Amino acid sequence: MANSPDLLVAGAGVAGVSAALAAARRGCSVLLIEKDTDIGGIAAGGAVGALCGLYRNGMDGPGDILNPGIAGEIVHYLLNISPGRAVKRSGKVFTLPFTPSELTGLLYRLCSAEPGLSLVTEAAVHSVILNDGSINEVSVKVGGVSSSFFPKILIDATGDGELAYLAGADCEVSP
Repeated sequence: MANSPDLLVAGAGVAGVSAALAAARRGCSVLLIEKDTDIGGIAAGGAVGALCGLYRNGMDGPGDILNPGIAGEIVHYLLNISPGRAVKRSGKVFTLPFTPSELTGLLYRLCSAEPGLSLVTEAAVHSVILNDGSINEVSVKVGGVSSSFFPKILIDATGDGELAYLAGADCEVSP
């Protein structure tokens, strides 16, 4: 992969990891970077404790999972590592409880199983260089050392639109 991966994903929360896994499983070389020490994003580090959006809302029971892909793998793993764990109803929404270490451990395991996926933590996007309105270079700092990457495709899964902001996209901060 060197410095020219097919895909660079900034942000290794559940969405970023899922995007990176999907691309790697389709043969892309993927660089997944996370500014924090651990992966899992707000789901693992924000005291969330449950995944939602997995099942149809407003029914008597959770029924089948809505997305049997990577989300299905996560559900299957979480249900199997703790036989007493069950999908719970919270209002009209069905959620699946987890501990942060279970989710983070699973995400690391899934990433390490993909030979085309390179994960780098404590890696902050420092700057971007645009060419004709498109990002063609991303500068990433790891331990104070800056490296440049030239991905074909970028996914901003940072949660705060960091790549978009650095590229000059209109951004709005809510109070």
